[in-house]
Amino acid sequence: MNENIFLVTASLSAPLSLILLSVLPGRKTAPIFTLLLMSVPSIIYSYREPLILCAPICAAAAFFIFKSHDNDGRPAKERNLNINEARERFEKEKKEFEKTAENEKKFSSLYVIIKALSETLDLKSSASLLKEKISAYLEASELSMFLVKGDRAEKVFGEQDLKDVLEGCEGFEKADFISKGGRFYYAFRDNQAVFFFFSAESANAPEKMKEKFEDLSLEIFPALKRISLFARIDELSVIDGLTGVYRRGFFDEKLNFEFSRAKAFKTSLGLMIIDIDHFKKINDTYGHQAGDSVLKKVAAVIKENVYETDMVARYGGEEFVVIMPRAQAEGALRKAEHIRKLIESEIFEAGVEKIRITISAGIAHYPKDAETVSDLISKADTALYKAKESGRNRICQWQH
Repeated sequence: MNENIFLVTASLSAPLSLILLSVLPGRKTAPIFTLLLMSVPSIIYSYREPLILCAPICAAAAFFIFKSHDNDGRPAKERNLNINEARERFEKEKKEFEKTAENEKKFSSLYVIIKALSETLDLKSSASLLKEKISAYLEASELSMFLVKGDRAEKVFGEQDLKDVLEGCEGFEKADFISKGGRFYYAFRDNQAVFFFFSAESANAPEKMKEKFEDLSLEIFPALKRISLFARIDELSVIDGLTGVYRRGFFDEKLNFEFSRAKAFKTSLGLMIIDIDHFKKINDTYGHQAGDSVLKKVAAVIKENVYETDMVARYGGEEFVVIMPRAQAEGALRKAEHIRKLIESEIFEAGVEKIRITISAGIAHYPKDAETVSDLISKADTALYKAKESGRNRICQWQH
């Protein structure tokens, strides 16, 4: 009776083990139970010679099942498949994470750039921050930016000169994006006209740089447009509509500012007052349109022949003034003489008539000639009066 029980138990050990293995697929103990359940009854009964082979057969079957499953009770083939899937999923998630991190860095840089632009009406005041953040966004080792205002371009920041940039991009006549050996040029247009442009040096591929330039430009365009419009409105409020030079009110503010700065930094400041000789006669003889034409031309000649740091304004009627920060007496006199000779040689058109004009000018300096703003104006005006009294078409400096 006992022998029959052992025989039945040993015979059922294999199928019971397989059932247990299928019931506990996720248990780490499943292979162990399988091994014990298949081996122990066989070993117990194997002392009987007729069934002596039962133990090694069951043990071998248990070993095979144990080896074909991993620690989770799953077949090795399924385990390897899951490992490959996990590896692929990990690589995919890694790429997605890296892309997310890159986008986060990109949007963070754009946020800082747009925030800086939205909080200013003067690009010069934010130039350093803009250069740092835009360079980081573009991954550029060197970057210059220019904003177009009418028929001229003004540098916002950067090391490159406008002339070098325009030569490199050929004025953006052929394309808005140009790549030349690691140097990239990009122009953004507003209504077909170039509104702003960049010159950058980067190790990035041209396709990547073009994409970065386009994304950046679309984001900052509204803010730059707003700044440009405000600057234009402000400029119109201080610019003389006829001559294109500054108005008298802005001149007064600028002169006070430059005088205070010269006094604080112990530098010099020159003031030149220019008057068109016999201007009333031009109006009376040729008409006011001819007079306006003369005023425009004289203003243009003066503007073209002073330094960028100098400021030209219409002082009233046919008079112009030039503020000359850090000017020395000899240099200011040479500048004035050069302008006088240019205007004397210029031919002005008054309808079908060709006329010539001359100018007179007076110059005074701080601290050499004056100690206050009003005194500086008075001394320059006195020098101008002396030039006119001496026969006109000449330059006089204030003399004690």
